[in-house]
Amino acid sequence: MTKGSDLLVAALENEGVDRIFGVPGEENLDFVESLRNSKIELILTRHEQAAAFMAATYGRLTGKPGVCVSTLGPGALNLSTGAAYAHLGAMPMIMITGQKAIMSSRQARFQIVDVVATMKPLTKLARQIVSAAMARPIAASLMRRELVTPSPSRMMREKASTTRKLSPAGRATSRRQLLVPRSSAA
Repeated sequence: MTKGSDLLVAALENEGVDRIFGVPGEENLDFVESLRNSKIELILTRHEQAAAFMAATYGRLTGKPGVCVSTLGPGALNLSTGAAYAHLGAMPMIMITGQKAIMSSRQARFQIVDVVATMKPLTKLARQIVSAAMARPIAASLMRRELVTPSPSRMMREKASTTRKLSPAGRATSRRQLLVPRSSAA
């Protein structure tokens, strides 16, 4: 069975992404593993903020969207300074973060932050991937948006899993999130 992270990485690869800057963590391990099996180079950084600045600068220098990845919660919020930098400098950028399966998480919720709402003022578009089928079209849409009118875009996705539990109402309890926050210039 193909995972959502495989589809997202394949879509990014299809769109010409050749490197991603970031910090691996529990919530993005599936994504990092999918990167390992692709042609995209993962450039490890010691902090999410450095990854965001590197992605923004890559976008500025190449004209192609720079892509960065972080973990959930505080890790995702560490991208905000780089997002503001990219926004102010009109640098094309896409940010991808992890997120816990909110409905089924038994761990403390202090790591869960509404990153979509947090990033909206700094980006063009914020999206949550709720199914693997959304990964490919959203990634293609992001790349086109960034190439037409540069400013940061952010994608957030929940930890991909091969199994999903259903709630009593029949809804999936594990969801991927993809955020592409909007920019004030859009």
